[in-house]
Amino acid sequence: ILTRADYVLAPISGASGYNHLSVRSAASIIVDRLLGKWR
Repeated sequence: ILTRADYVLAPISGASGYNHLSVRSAASIIVDRLLGKWR
């Protein structure tokens, strides 16, 4: 899948090593980035 992708988004990281974002929040950010160019 990665070889067919046009772009690879950088990981979302917080202030510490703990991943504090919920899956729903992370998914909404990814969808926003993917669909943002068509708005």
